[in-house]
Amino acid sequence: MRRISVTLSCICITCLLASKTPSELKFAEQGKAIARYEVWVPFDGPELSIPTGRLVIFFEDFESGMPLGWQVIDGNSDGCTWTVGTTDDLFLPPPNYGTAYAYYSDDDAGENAPSGTEYLISPSLDCIGLTDLFLSYSWAFTIFDPPIGASYVSFHDGSTWGSWDQLATYYVDSSGVDTFDLTTYLPADSVQVQFTYEDPTGGWGWAFGIDNVLLEVPQDHDVGVASIEIPWYIPTDTSFHPQANVKNYGLNIETFDVTCEISPGAYISTETVSNIDPGNVTLVTFPDSFAFESGLFTVTVYTQLVGDENPLNDTLIKEITASDWLIYDDGFAYGGAYWFDAGNGWGVQFPVTEDWWVDSIACYFDSTWPSPGDTTATFRIYDGAATPTNVRWESISTTIQRGVWNYIGVDTSGTWFTSGDNVFFFYFQVQPGPACPALSFDWAIDYPQYDWYCTSGTFSNGNMWGGDWLMRIHFTTPAGINEWVSLTPDEFLFKAPVITSSRVSLAFTLPQATEVELSVYDAAGRKCATLIKDYLGAGDYSRTYMLDLADGVYFYNLKTESGIDVTKKFIIVQ
Repeated sequence: MRRISVTLSCICITCLLASKTPSELKFAEQGKAIARYEVWVPFDGPELSIPTGRLVIFFEDFESGMPLGWQVIDGNSDGCTWTVGTTDDLFLPPPNYGTAYAYYSDDDAGENAPSGTEYLISPSLDCIGLTDLFLSYSWAFTIFDPPIGASYVSFHDGSTWGSWDQLATYYVDSSGVDTFDLTTYLPADSVQVQFTYEDPTGGWGWAFGIDNVLLEVPQDHDVGVASIEIPWYIPTDTSFHPQANVKNYGLNIETFDVTCEISPGAYISTETVSNIDPGNVTLVTFPDSFAFESGLFTVTVYTQLVGDENPLNDTLIKEITASDWLIYDDGFAYGGAYWFDAGNGWGVQFPVTEDWWVDSIACYFDSTWPSPGDTTATFRIYDGAATPTNVRWESISTTIQRGVWNYIGVDTSGTWFTSGDNVFFFYFQVQPGPACPALSFDWAIDYPQYDWYCTSGTFSNGNMWGGDWLMRIHFTTPAGINEWVSLTPDEFLFKAPVITSSRVSLAFTLPQATEVELSVYDAAGRKCATLIKDYLGAGDYSRTYMLDLADGVYFYNLKTESGIDVTKKFIIVQ
C-alpha cells in the first residue's frame, strides 16, 4: 500500500491515509482477514484443503514457492510475471491462502507496462479412466479498468490438445472459491489448467491471485456443512432458531440428520435433510431456539450420513459473541489514517433504537505507523437529530495504547439517549501528524452513511478512507430483550441474505455452462446494478459485493440462457 496526501479543497481538509496511487513511502497495514472464528468456511467461500477419503488428482497451495512443472509466460515481455508470495495490490487475499499464493501484480509492472496477457499454466495431469472430475480454486481480484482475470482448461484426447476453454472471468473487487464440474470433457488422457491476467490497453492495473488449485473425483457418498448462518456478533439476550447450510458433495441423492450444538448452554438440536440432490445446498433451520445471553458461544454443526466417505467436511465450528457493543467494523485493522493538523477528527454515528445509556467506548490505533507517533487522543460523544450537536461526554488528551483495543469507561450522568436520537462518537487528534497515532479502519466500507469527519470545528458526513473505523460504543438499557431477525431460508439454485447491509455475499449453482446475468432492481423495477454479465461454466459460485444503494426494498434477478430465472426480494438496512 502507499501513502498519499489527500486534500479536499472545498473545506480545506488534509489528512494522511491508505491509498492506491503512486508514492514512495510505504503505508503500514495490519492484515486483511475477512472472517472471524470460522474454522471451515470464511466469509466468502468454502475452505479448500486436501480431503482424505477422496481421489485427489492434483492439489497445489503454493506454500513452497512456484512449483516445478508450472509454466509462467511473460506475455508482454516486460519482465513482470506471475509469482508466489503475498501482495498489497489485492484488496482481499484468496480465501484460506495460508502464507502464500500465486499472483500477478500489474501495479508492480508500473504505469508504463505494455498491453498483453500474463499466463500461469499447470502441469499436464493424467486423467485416463476417470468418469467424473471437479476443479476448485480460491481467487482474488482487484479491479482497475479494463484488465480482467480468467481461468481456462484444456484436455488432451490421446493425440492432440484441445483449445483452451474459458471457465470464468473476474472483473470485480472481490475474492471467493469457485468449483467447476469438468465431467463433460471426459474421457480424456490429460488436463491442464490456465490462469491469465489480460490487459488490452497497458498501463497501471491492480492484481489477480490464485491458490488451492484442486482437481478431484467426488465420492459416491459425501455430505458436509457448508456454512453456519449466524453473524459472528449479535446483541445480548437474542433468541432465534440457529441455521446452517449443508451440501451434498457426493454423486447420490442423500437423506441424513444434521445436529447443532451450542456451548455454554447445553443446546442440542437435530433436523433431518431429505432427498438432497448431488451438488445441491440446503439451508437447515433447527427446530429448537437458543437464547444468546451474553459472552462467547461456540456453535458446532455436524452431519450424520451413514457411509459418508469423507468425514473431514462433516463438522463446522463457529464462535459467536453476544454483547451490547455497537459495531460496524469487522474486527480486523487493515490500515490507518491521520491528519496533518491537530484538532481534526473522525467519528461514527449510531442511531438509537431504544432508550439506553452509553457507558463505554472502544477505539483501535495502528501499532507502529506513523513514526514517531504519539499516545494521546481526545474522545467526545455528541447527540443530534441529523448532525453532531451537543457534547454529552468528553475525555481530553487521554493516554492510549497503539496496536490494541482501548476500552474507556464513560460517565453515564450525561449519556442517556432516547429512541430516535443519535450517538456520535468522535476521535480528535491532539498533535499534528506524524507525531500522532493513526486511527485504524477495516478493509471495506459497510456503513458509509454513518461516517463523519470534523475539520476546523465543522462536521461533515462522508467517507474517503476506504473502510469502517475501528470505533465502538457500549450501551446499557432498562430491562428488555432485543430481537434479532434471522435470515429467511433460500431455495434452489440461488442463495442470498434477505436482510443485508451494503456488503452482501451471494452463492449460486449452474448445472451447465451458460450465459449469466445477475442484476439488482429497485421496487419500481428500475435496474440499479449489473453484478455479473458473462459466460460461466457449470459449477458452484460465491461472490461478495459492495452495493452502493440507499435503504429500501430491492430484488436480485439471476437469469441464464439455459433457462434459470430466479428473483429474490431483499432489504438493505444500513
